[in-house]
Amino acid sequence: MNSHSWYSASQLAELALPGMPGTARGIQIRAESENWLAPEREGQTWRRRQGRGGGFEFTPYALPLSARVKLAVAEAPAKTEAFTDKREREDLWRRYEGMPECLTENELSDF
Repeated sequence: MNSHSWYSASQLAELALPGMPGTARGIQIRAESENWLAPEREGQTWRRRQGRGGGFEFTPYALPLSARVKLAVAEAPAKTEAFTDKREREDLWRRYEGMPECLTENELSDF
């Protein structure tokens, strides 16, 4: 998860997280019943939404564990793919640099 991702009730509903309602209104009702908007947690697990319409935004830490896990897993592939691409490039350069000079000169002359 990002260190501080914020989600509106409608965004959370669209994500179809396990253990969570599938509508923005359902998320709002859950937030009220579970006291997500406790004043002492403002800025930590919730904040007032900026812009038109107002409302509130929540961090994953306000959500049940199963929902947090799904969010973390959903964000992980992008980071993993970028890391894998970087390692592949580094591996190719390492192989290229390890080749005999006579082979690398021939490869560059083709361009």
